[in-house]
Amino acid sequence: MEKTLVKGAVYSFLIGLLLGLVIFPDPDSSTVRWIWGFSIHVTNDKQYIIQLLRFASFISLVTLAVIWLKSRFVITDKKTGLGEFIKGMIVSFLVVLLIIVIVSMLISVFV
Repeated sequence: MEKTLVKGAVYSFLIGLLLGLVIFPDPDSSTVRWIWGFSIHVTNDKQYIIQLLRFASFISLVTLAVIWLKSRFVITDKKTGLGEFIKGMIVSFLVVLLIIVIVSMLISVFV
């Protein structure tokens, strides 16, 4: 199980980096600054690299969650199977959505 999780995390991180290179275009990071009559080209690739790493990490975490859930919940007709898990996720999603809507309405009324 651990071997599958590690392989899934590593491969999905690499695939996430490659997808990030395709999805997020390389910004025009070269800026020209004039200091005492000289032009200096400053490249700021830090934000682009951080954006790629965040995207790849997110893809890797989602893959780890899917692999863990797949191994944890077997598709069966029993009450402890995947059906009950999905039903619980839907109910919790609706409860959180209802709380967000109520809080938003209260904020809009009192602010």
